[in-house]
Amino acid sequence: MWVPALAVMLGGIIWINAATLRLSTRSSLTIQRANEAQSEIINLNAALQQEDAQVRIAATRMLGMKQETSAQVTILRAVLPTR
Repeated sequence: MWVPALAVMLGGIIWINAATLRLSTRSSLTIQRANEAQSEIINLNAALQQEDAQVRIAATRMLGMKQETSAQVTILRAVLPTR
């Protein structure tokens, strides 16, 4: 009577270990994909910053445009005409 019970218990232990291994494998794959996505985001941000710098340089050279500091900017208030 105790042999079948022991077999069922051992089978349960093996099933739990296999399920844990599958979960661990899936978690590792998910972490790997997240790391790859983070790396791609870093690369894309670097490319965007480089492209942005090139556009700013071209605008400064071709159009004489430059970005002023906040101390150099004057905000004008629009006055509504009276009727």
